[in-house]
Amino acid sequence: MTERRLPSAARLGPPVIVGVVAVLGTAVATVVDPGGTRLSLCPLLALAGVACPLCGGLRAVHALSQGDLPAALSFNALLVVTLPLLVLGWAAWVRRATSRSGPVVPTWVVWAGFAVAVVFGVLRNLPPLVPWLTPWLVG
Repeated sequence: MTERRLPSAARLGPPVIVGVVAVLGTAVATVVDPGGTRLSLCPLLALAGVACPLCGGLRAVHALSQGDLPAALSFNALLVVTLPLLVLGWAAWVRRATSRSGPVVPTWVVWAGFAVAVVFGVLRNLPPLVPWLTPWLVG
């Protein structure tokens, strides 16, 4: 059975859509301070009072856009640390879609990323670590 090849433009669609959504989301988080509202966008935090691995992500993006790295790290250290890797992964996706060459992210890396996110989610909710991993949740 032969592999069906999509035209380059069709292969480029998904990474372009993800890139546009990321840029628009960053623009909104830059202009609108997510910390200025009491509304929680995280259902897990709103319903159970537990911070998920992504909690504080919008606040971290806002802080980064304002050049405040310490605040961004306090809102969501995992996002801040992995953001460069996410951008590199997106760039590799674009390159692969346009030229059919370039790095392929091994499956184990994706699973390791999920494992790190789960461990971070558990650690940031342990009472002794809350002041360091989720200081915005204290009080």
